[in-house]
Amino acid sequence: MASALETHQKGERFVILDPAVTPDKPFSPKRGLLCLAGLFGGLLGGIGLATLMEMSDESVRSDMEATRIAGKPVLAGIPRLLSEKERRQNRVRAIGAVVGTVVCSLAVGFVIAKFTSLFS
Repeated sequence: MASALETHQKGERFVILDPAVTPDKPFSPKRGLLCLAGLFGGLLGGIGLATLMEMSDESVRSDMEATRIAGKPVLAGIPRLLSEKERRQNRVRAIGAVVGTVVCSLAVGFVIAKFTSLFS
């Protein structure tokens, strides 16, 4: 544009009145907000999918469910007998699940705290 002005108006002087202002930081995309939205969207999607899978499951897991479904009382049941090794494995699995949940919750809390401090 400047060269076109100079060629058409050869004798006149070309002066920039207002120089372009460059931004200090990028305007878009807001990566922190996108990451946070993806995190919450994934969590809500996972919860919704787990709920859908649980509601569509037709298996009977207890005597009370069998009574509710059949409308008749259960006459006999076979108790599950666990060995000491199976009890220990169940205990370790439960403790691992609790510890894993706590660690993941702390990690998500730190990530959220980091992202919210970026927006402040």
